[in-house]
Amino acid sequence: MKRVVVFSGSSCSDSEILKLSYQLGFKLAEAGYRVVNGGGPGLMHEVLKGAKDAGGATFSVQLGKHEREQSPFADESVHFKRLRPRQDELLTHGDAFIALPGGIGTLYEVLEILALKNTGELRTHPLILLGEHYRPFINWMEGHKLKGMVPERWNSYFKTAEDVFSCLKTLREAFETN
Repeated sequence: MKRVVVFSGSSCSDSEILKLSYQLGFKLAEAGYRVVNGGGPGLMHEVLKGAKDAGGATFSVQLGKHEREQSPFADESVHFKRLRPRQDELLTHGDAFIALPGGIGTLYEVLEILALKNTGELRTHPLILLGEHYRPFINWMEGHKLKGMVPERWNSYFKTAEDVFSCLKTLREAFETN
């Protein structure tokens, strides 16, 4: 069973993004993927809830912040007290990565995947940026590419998807070619 790590925010008040997160988890599980994420509240919770509602397998790699609630929708969980070891563990559980909207932690996760792809350490694992949320980031990186600060090939490290349907299609195609 292929494992898909979903990066997403731990808080969100936008009902459309919450719905998108739930739908992604549901459709990933329905397609037979094991859904992996940070196991926290917010969008992470919605992704896991969607996956469980579809009868799917879930796994969470949690950061042991005492004040943070954890989603009860993970079949299995591992806990870490520090971010770096947690991040290393999270990446070992992914055959592919999908990024939903999020904040600093989510951007950190996306940038790490891009950096690993840039160094050649993570060649065949697809990264899909889902939704409009990443458009300003992509534009910012393109501006830096024009200044010679970002490699020309940087945008080959990821795909974009506007909705859950196109995200799953892109994911399926990526697995077929790798």
